[in-house]
Amino acid sequence: MDLRYTDTEIQRLWNLPKVVENPRAPWTRRQNYAHMKRTYNVRGAPKDRPEYLFEVYQRRSIHDENNYSCGIIYLPKDKAKLTLARYNGANHIHKDTRGIIKYKPHIHKATEEAIVARRKPEYFAKETIRYNSLHGAFLCLLEDFNLPRFNPIHYMGSLFDGTDS
Repeated sequence: MDLRYTDTEIQRLWNLPKVVENPRAPWTRRQNYAHMKRTYNVRGAPKDRPEYLFEVYQRRSIHDENNYSCGIIYLPKDKAKLTLARYNGANHIHKDTRGIIKYKPHIHKATEEAIVARRKPEYFAKETIRYNSLHGAFLCLLEDFNLPRFNPIHYMGSLFDGTDS
């Protein structure tokens, strides 16, 4: 499948109004995995734009509070899925051809440059001071991607037992 997107097309996907269809998505943990994950189904708004489907996720280690990520993936019908952005925690060093980020929160954004270079579309990252937790990263994602703000803390349950409140 084709994975070619221009920066203009990527920005249009960022700006598209979106609706979260399952704001009470539960945390899940696969057996033998050391992280919890929650996935939201998102569509373009209004409802007459069903061709725009997305997945928004949150992932967090059960052992390291700085090992977290949240992101948004575009799920087109006629192309391969496209990770538009990932908001990562400060638990690792990130290296790309633009530099090194050492143990700082950082945001990966899909770019035409990375796609043309046959890298992951969201290969490039920039350090950020906008957040220092999964909840903060998630609120940044909601703001950046034109998603209605809702408070997932109300639906968090326990990160460690997979329950949903």
